[in-house]
Amino acid sequence: AAVESGNVEVLVVYTTDGLNKKAQLRVLEDDRSYFPDYNGALLVRGDLFDRVKDVAPDLKEVLNKLGGVCNNEEMTELSYRVDVEEENVDDVTREFLRSKGVIS
Repeated sequence: AAVESGNVEVLVVYTTDGLNKKAQLRVLEDDRSYFPDYNGALLVRGDLFDRVKDVAPDLKEVLNKLGGVCNNEEMTELSYRVDVEEENVDDVTREFLRSKGVIS
């Protein structure tokens, strides 16, 4: 909102925030690695796979398929669709995962 109103010209943002696209921000390359990389990771409780083995016996393999499936540009677009275009997060996620062959 501050950018759109003209109150600020420069700010620190999350690279994949869909609001960057809405505000037409240009994300600059951090060629000196000042900011640490932010890479999402799935964390599960140690007993999860045992607890769900009857209903999701291949959960570990399915979750492992998510590694590296989405780049920054794709994540920005997905975030934009949910945060700005107000599409349903479940629908956007399901469509994306199908397009990548993670789910059928």
